[in-house]
Amino acid sequence: MFRIVLPVLLTAALSTLSCAPEKVEAESAVSISRSAAMKYRDESQPRIRSVTFSSRREPEPGTLDELRHLGISHVTLVTFGYQRGITDTTIRFDPDRRWYTESDRGIQAIAEGAREHGVGTILKPHIWVGGYDTAGQRRDMIGFDTEAKWTAWESSYRTFILHYARLARNIDADVFVIGTELATAARERPDFWRRMANEIRAEYNGSITYAANWYAEYEDVDFWPALDLIGIQAYFPVSSDDRPSLTDLRGGWLPHKQSLSRIADIHNKPVFFTEIGYRSVVGSAREPWQWVSRKDVGVVETDLQLQADLFTAFFLEVWNEQWFAGASIWRWHTAAESAGPRRAIDFTPQRKPSLRVIREWFAKDMQSGNAQDSAPSTSRTN
Repeated sequence: MFRIVLPVLLTAALSTLSCAPEKVEAESAVSISRSAAMKYRDESQPRIRSVTFSSRREPEPGTLDELRHLGISHVTLVTFGYQRGITDTTIRFDPDRRWYTESDRGIQAIAEGAREHGVGTILKPHIWVGGYDTAGQRRDMIGFDTEAKWTAWESSYRTFILHYARLARNIDADVFVIGTELATAARERPDFWRRMANEIRAEYNGSITYAANWYAEYEDVDFWPALDLIGIQAYFPVSSDDRPSLTDLRGGWLPHKQSLSRIADIHNKPVFFTEIGYRSVVGSAREPWQWVSRKDVGVVETDLQLQADLFTAFFLEVWNEQWFAGASIWRWHTAAESAGPRRAIDFTPQRKPSLRVIREWFAKDMQSGNAQDSAPSTSRTN
């Protein structure tokens, strides 16, 4: 069984990139109690190497083979609950959603296929607010002015999240994310999250985390002691320049690394980047969190090298830190959904130079558990 254990996220190293695509059995890891959790990971063990995978339809044959050859240890699957507005107290969700990787059926099938390839699963529910408008996704502002409304929302959220905790148990997920970017609820209702952590542990025996936003949230979460990992949506800005050098990008990580090390010290827990990603456009180091819309196609200038350099800077500056448990890269699509003018400027590394960077660093981690401080020759240095 492929299992994450503490104090470090011990995942069985995958077979080498050249192995045949037939079923691979993942090694079992030695169980360590959660009470032994600590900041520093065992350098002999690989980190979590994940991509967030999304598909409208059932993936083409060979999709998981392609991901395994990328060097992943895990695949992250995101599903959604829907809320009309930030003051609405009802969360609706449909386990039979038409979007394949968001449905219970699709999640179960992908997790089973991943396991056959020696790859674990991370399940990460989100709340989607309002209609199909990424600009309106202010889930961080979900909050209420009366105790009765908070209680109603928490009851609805409990139903939603426990459904997916049970699904995480059924698919033998290694990590379950109990909430994502719900900053107001996390700040104002920490006791609710502690209770949810306890209830989820009664349903699910894997590692649990919460995905806090990089900005004005992760340092203020009071309930990290109730979880196994400090989860962060890691869209940290690292340069204000349109086309910064690799040296500039590496320097931009310094203040963030100091804060990350400090939070790991305070809570004696490793940090896991529940998301990290960069658009392949000019200026993406400045606001990495900005979404790509259809109106950007043909208007926003592409910069494939900058995306590759941003990933290189991340790996060079963060990957080998002892407090760092790994990352899930946003995001990966099926071959049929990975092409087109919008994909050319969005977050995916597919069909782009950044893919080579990710593959090289994942391969190093698979082979040695300690990637070396050296940049690929494709990096922009000045």
